This record gives sequence, structure tokens and C-alpha cells, in this order.
Amino acid sequence: MAVSVPSAHQEAFAEATAYLTRINSRDARHTDGLDLGYVLERARLAPCGRRLAVLREGTVTLARDRRARAVDTLAITDVLSWLEVEISLGSRRFFLLDREWYEVGATYVEESRAAVAALMPRMPSVALPAWNDGESENAYNNRVADERPGWLYLDTKNIANPLRSKDQVEICDLLTPDGTLVLVKRAGGSGPLSYLFNQARVAVELLQESAQAREQFTAKVARLSKGERVLPKDFTPKQLVLAMLLKNRKA
Repeated sequence: MAVSVPSAHQEAFAEATAYLTRINSRDARHTDGLDLGYVLERARLAPCGRRLAVLREGTVTLARDRRARAVDTLAITDVLSWLEVEISLGSRRFFLLDREWYEVGATYVEESRAAVAALMPRMPSVALPAWNDGESENAYNNRVADERPGWLYLDTKNIANPLRSKDQVEICDLLTPDGTLVLVKRAGGSGPLSYLFNQARVAVELLQESAQAREQFTAKVARLSKGERVLPKDFTPKQLVLAMLLKNRKA
């Protein structure tokens, strides 16, 4: 159990210098902050079956302390609104916030499936040909670039890592006419996929944050395309596509 400021009274909380807590008593306790120990002590004085009602009926007044015995009231709230509680019932976890109970992870599976569905629509934004049985990753990327007008083959066409001068970074395997980065990977397990995801993150971060990386990448695109593709000098990717041939897929 902990103290949590009610969401509807954040502004009053920011201005308040005095708290008047009245719980299971006619008199209010004047403090410079809500005292959780005092709240629980007063609630425990009530008989079993009445303690939750005492918390609901008790009040916390937020005020500006003008003089020793005079205050400017900013807000009056019930005590229960100030309590944040987390409990477990078997394997399930619940928490109380702003007088409402919530279950932790109650919609986890549904939200995860919805997130994956949004990332993998039935009609992909970039159409790619089938990966022929026995075809290497390099050969596949070459064939896609040859078959797609305006696509540029960039597999192994690395740029220098601005963070580590001796390292090389592969930005993408293919570049589409609209500037989409396409990263291709054959994945028989989680290892190649982890590598692919990390490559995607690094590529986007470098192009967004490093002027040196942008300059190298745009220059390489112009050189490899023999001047047919000229990216703006401040190019940053607006879309990135991960193309994966998963395990047990023959094509």
C-alpha cells in the first residue's frame, strides 16, 4: 500500500502546503503531507466490517497555509482516493488506483495478438517474390533488385560505424524507389531474427541521429546506382520492412 495523488487533483497537489486529514474522528490532523501511517492507524480503530467505509467517509483537504490557524482550501477529497494498493489472489495480480480495481495483464494476450496483427496485415505494404528453394540470401536479394524497377541492391554494401571507426554497418539489403529500407533474413531460429531486429534498430538510429552516417549512406546509394538514385542529404527512413523466410518454409 502506498500514497498516490488522485488524478483529478494534480494541480491542487502542486500548490498545496498543508493537508488536513479527518478520518474516523471529528477533528482533522494538520500536516505538510499525507501520513499513510496515520490513515491506517485511524482505520484500524474502526470495527471489522466498517474500515472500508471509514476510508470512504474520511476526507483529505488540500490547502495553502496562510497563517498558523487559517488556510485557503484548494480541494477536498475522500481518503480512499489517495490509496494505491496491490494484492495477489493466487496467480492473479490486482491493484487499486483512484478508487477503481484493475487486474494486471488481464488483456495481455489479446493486446499482444492485436499488436502483431497490426504489424502483419493480410496485404503487405511491399510485395516481394517467393524465395526459391536452395536460393542463398545474397542471390535472392540480387534477383529482387533485378526484377523490381528502381530497387537498389545494398546487401553487404556497408558504411563505417561513426561510433566505432573499425566497424562496418549494413543499413539494409534493398532500397525501394520510395526510400523504404528492406532487410532480408532466412531464419531457422531466434538467433537470426534477433540479429535482424538489432540491425534494423541500429540502421534507423544511425540515419536519424548521425549526420556522418547519412552522408555516407546517401553517397553510397548515388554511387551504386550510377547517379540514378539521389537521396536528399538529410535522408531519414520513413518505413522499414523486415522480410523473413521462416523455418520449414520451402519457398
